Amino acid sequence: RYPEEGVEFRLIEGNLLPVAHAAFIDDLPFERPLDRWRVAVYFAPDNPAVSLFGPTAWLYTLGLIALVVTVVVGTTITLVSAGRTFRLSRLQTDFVSNVSHELRTPLTSIRMFVETLQSGRIDNPERTRECLNLLSSETERLSRMIERVLDWARLEKGRQVYVLEVVDCQQLIEKAIEAFHAQQLLHVHESPLSIEVTVPPELPRLKVDGDAIVEALLNLLQNAFKYTPAPREIKISATSRGRRVGLSVSDNGPGIVRQDRKRIFEKFYQSDSLLSSPRRQGSGLGLSIVRAVVKGHGGRVELVTEVGKGSQFTLWLPSA
Repeated sequence: RYPEEGVEFRLIEGNLLPVAHAAFIDDLPFERPLDRWRVAVYFAPDNPAVSLFGPTAWLYTLGLIALVVTVVVGTTITLVSAGRTFRLSRLQTDFVSNVSHELRTPLTSIRMFVETLQSGRIDNPERTRECLNLLSSETERLSRMIERVLDWARLEKGRQVYVLEVVDCQQLIEKAIEAFHAQQLLHVHESPLSIEVTVPPELPRLKVDGDAIVEALLNLLQNAFKYTPAPREIKISATSRGRRVGLSVSDNGPGIVRQDRKRIFEKFYQSDSLLSSPRRQGSGLGLSIVRAVVKGHGGRVELVTEVGKGSQFTLWLPSA
């Protein structure tokens, strides 16, 4: 049964609906021989329910859907942004902790060796020379850490100015290797390391800031040395592709797991998969500085890696 108020009953023939279909509720067919006729039940024109089914109903529905979508998308974006902010905050906290540790460790060693030498307790020239070598090594490590933080600060604030010049790839690689070997001479306990270099003689020259690119290559060499166990196989090669020249540093280290391959270039980030490495020290800024330097020259960094077999980082830079 339908209530008498708010609805209308109309007699219709066939499928003809004499009023707007939006107000239609139901129809009641007759038995034969009046089966062509039906009694249709409609909302009365003054019934508020008609507006729920009228032409404006679609507008209200679409508006409601748009509102829901906006809320869902806005909430998702907010959560993603909050997650990124939280991760960045955590990485910054780790960075401060790492840098504090990295600064404290060489300072403690320096103070200990200086106090030992001042006390006059070492009368053996060989032991004195060993202490001086360790002092030099710790001072160099402290200086390198401070310089890296300053480099990152300049890049972050956009204050890094590149002085472009036409340079030879072989010269850049030789300077980077020379700087790397100079650092390794301070580590007297390390086994000798040779670096294999492959540079085609017909390779195009580069128009770059030579010092900045040498620093980027040095960062890659330091990482390869840091995370690759003995016997180390570190190689530097160069190749050309169109108007680009690629400078590659490869190693036979543990490789980089898939979930870390995109994040290792983020500032402060350090791979959890390398936690077991006895050399896992640093600020987490090395690769982010490398990428910033290369992007500042209009280039890009390419990573090819396989877990258990090693990694290769290639700096693609514009040729002269």
